[in-house]
Amino acid sequence: RFCTLLEAHMPAQLPSGFADVLARHPLPEGVKYAYGTAGFRTVGARIPPVAARMGPLIWLKAKLSADPRGASSKRMGVMITASHNPHEDNGLKIVDVDGGMLSIAWEPFAAALANAADAEAYAAALDGVAEAMGEEARAAVDA
Repeated sequence: RFCTLLEAHMPAQLPSGFADVLARHPLPEGVKYAYGTAGFRTVGARIPPVAARMGPLIWLKAKLSADPRGASSKRMGVMITASHNPHEDNGLKIVDVDGGMLSIAWEPFAAALANAADAEAYAAALDGVAEAMGEEARAAVDA
């Protein structure tokens, strides 16, 4: 069960199908994901497990963010990057509500969720996101 801070924004438990999604996209053995300025950068074949884990974070971030245009519905996105560069430079970037990069304050949350091995670990990581969401963290959402 998520901590009370998230309960106003998300269901009390992960949707039943979400555990199946995580199971279908297991983490690669020995890989530790990190989110930085370039998003998650890694070999392209290692991106699907990350993509499978970002939906709830993106939904929550959009829900808690102020839209720079004042719109009531906020949009975020995910960009899968692949280029002529070495295959290690492929990746996944989260596009924030302002159209820019994901707020630095949210990068550790993205990494924690990307590294959650199963539904139980994922729920625990979401609890960690919620615990970090004090007034200061909420102010950082709009930074």
